[in-house]
Amino acid sequence: MPCNCYIICNFRFYGQNTRSLCGVNNKNNGGTFEAPKKLTMLLAGKEDCKCAIVNILDAEVVGGGAGDDLNEGEKGAYLKTKCELLEYTRKAACLFAQTLRVNAVAPGAVLAPVAVHEKAGETLLDRRPTAADVADAVAYLLAAESVTGAIIPVDSGQHLIQG
Repeated sequence: MPCNCYIICNFRFYGQNTRSLCGVNNKNNGGTFEAPKKLTMLLAGKEDCKCAIVNILDAEVVGGGAGDDLNEGEKGAYLKTKCELLEYTRKAACLFAQTLRVNAVAPGAVLAPVAVHEKAGETLLDRRPTAADVADAVAYLLAAESVTGAIIPVDSGQHLIQG
């Protein structure tokens, strides 16, 4: 009997010399996306299921604004790992298209730190994206059965003016 499965996948970024929930030592790169890779491989082998994965990226890697930040300590390690997940999302969408849809959402600055009221950089829209905006994008990608390899920035247009 056919089944449906939907996975929203985010990896947790850890600082240097820490261990992830998957048990992968992050000493060298500061982050890991082993969990999204393992889940993708597991679901790709389920030929009797219609599966979809939505990876969570960062809008900064979509707009090309990461640039010099890739060499800045933990932030650089975080952005490098998100760039790797972006490329893996595209690769997995091609490799496993017959059994698995793989997409991603790339949120911008959604939640402002406490006592911060200004925008998190310049945006085209006059509002900060909300958690509900991100959830709507994820829901769309999970429901859209003809979409794979898509990356949706949810950043009020900030990715269009970076770089």
